[in-house]
Amino acid sequence: MAQYRYSVPRFRQTLITAAAMTAGLAGLVWMLLTGLRDPDAGLWALASGSVFFAFVSVSMLWRYYRNGVVLAVQPAGLYDARVSEVPVSWEDIRDIVLRQAEDAFRLEVYLWKRQEAATAVPDFSIDLDSLNAGAGEIVDDIAAHSKIRNEAGVALGHALQ
Repeated sequence: MAQYRYSVPRFRQTLITAAAMTAGLAGLVWMLLTGLRDPDAGLWALASGSVFFAFVSVSMLWRYYRNGVVLAVQPAGLYDARVSEVPVSWEDIRDIVLRQAEDAFRLEVYLWKRQEAATAVPDFSIDLDSLNAGAGEIVDDIAAHSKIRNEAGVALGHALQ
C-alpha cells in the first residue's frame, strides 16, 4: 500500500502566493480608502487582508499541520481524503485518465454510474504535483491496480518528472 501526503515545498510555494495575494488585496483596499480620505484606511486594509488570508489559507494550513494521508493506493481501492472517507473500489472506477497542463500532471477519475448515464466530467481529479512523491511513482502505483489512459502524451511511470 502506497501513501502520499502534501508536499512541503509545494505548500510553501502556495503559502507565499497566498501571502502575496493578501498583500495585494490589502494594498488595493488601502489605496482606495486613502483616495476616499478615510481616516481608518490602514485599519480597514489590515482587516480585509486578514479576512482574505483566513478564507484562502485556513483549510490549507489545517491540512498541512495535520499531516494526514491525502492519497493512498490500496489493494481494495483508491483513497483520496479530499473526496471521501473510504476508498473507492477498483471495480467502481470506469476510467483513469492522465492529463497534463504545462508542467502539472493530474489524474481524472471516472466512476461507473449505477443509475445515471456516464458523463464526460470526471467524478474527481487528483493533482499529482501537490503530493510528496513524483507523478511517475504515483502513476506506477495506481497502474499496478488499474489501467490508466494517457492523454498527456508522455511516457508513463518514472519517466514523468
